[in-house]
Amino acid sequence: MIKHIFTLAGKDFLLELKRPYLLNGMLLYVVSTVFICYLAFDGIIDEKTWNVLYWIVILFASVNSAGRSFSEEFSKRHLYYYSIANPAAIILGKMCYNAVLLVIVALLGFSVFSLFLGIPVESRVMFMLAAIAGNISFAILLTMVAGIASRAEENFTLMAILSFPIALPKLLILINLTRNAIERGIWSEAIKPFASLFVLQILIIVLALLLFPYLWKD
Repeated sequence: MIKHIFTLAGKDFLLELKRPYLLNGMLLYVVSTVFICYLAFDGIIDEKTWNVLYWIVILFASVNSAGRSFSEEFSKRHLYYYSIANPAAIILGKMCYNAVLLVIVALLGFSVFSLFLGIPVESRVMFMLAAIAGNISFAILLTMVAGIASRAEENFTLMAILSFPIALPKLLILINLTRNAIERGIWSEAIKPFASLFVLQILIIVLALLLFPYLWKD
């Protein structure tokens, strides 16, 4: 199954390289939003606002990306994938693809924020690890929700309604974690939030593996 997971994820990457409208759209969204913040704050922003704005921008970019994860799989290609692929491999492949895509967005977002609004970060290593872990966590969560919502007619609207209440606890953990990286950079205080994110990711993966096969067979 591992081979199928990487094959399906590779297929999505190849499609994105041929039609990079999704990645380009997210990059444009991140750059334009940060630039508007730069103009609104005259380039001067306090640490707490910088931290919250970063995660708001990343969260909305993540929802926009993951919301289209199954736009083709549950349409004309559904029968084809149904005949050749394991549903567990499909959902895990999508998670891998979205994780890589959102990590790229997180790194780009940090670079753009740094360019326009400075880098008020005490521990850059901790912040980058938190950003990467957070976006992988968002990718796993939003991919599962996108798979559930994809069977509905207004799937993107349903996904937004389902994802934000579930993503809120993760967002609060990440904001507190990156606030530590910005203000103090104390690693002993970061262990518990990192562990919480890891446990939540495992639980969501298990839940996705239990639910998605039933949706796929429908």
